[in-house]
Amino acid sequence: MLIRSGRRLRRRSLRLGGLLLGMLLLLPVQVQAQSLLEAARADGHYHWFLRAVHETRLEQSLAELPAVTLLAPTDAAFEAMDEQERRKLFSLRNRDRLLDVLNLHVIERAVTLDQALEAGMLGSRQGQALHFVRRSGVIGVNGAHITGKVADTPQGRLFGLDRVLLPTL
Repeated sequence: MLIRSGRRLRRRSLRLGGLLLGMLLLLPVQVQAQSLLEAARADGHYHWFLRAVHETRLEQSLAELPAVTLLAPTDAAFEAMDEQERRKLFSLRNRDRLLDVLNLHVIERAVTLDQALEAGMLGSRQGQALHFVRRSGVIGVNGAHITGKVADTPQGRLFGLDRVLLPTL
């Protein structure tokens, strides 16, 4: 269609510009985080996990690892726990148990989900095995579902979990 007047041309370019702007607003924004914990903080769904990391002073030892994969339970995962069990886990008397729980969510190297599925089993920092499976398109680890990749940083990878993994005694 031939546009004859400058006014029509301006209207059309404004409509196209608005359309492009609208499309850009729908695109996910990637936040450049320097560490996995910063990425978890920026995501906003990992307050309980970050609190546990802080209370056990795990930040420093995670920062010293050259590469790491974190399987971080979401806030919903912690809130799905029995309230009394969660309160007990976060009590001062149980810092060692809380650290054990956190270390079960740490793999001391950066792995993709494809690599984890190919291996089938990876060791956690806590020492217990993490078994990765894919069923009906959903990737699981030790009975929990991976909710998605939160971050891929120079430090490693962060994946969300829908359940808190608890070490077997």
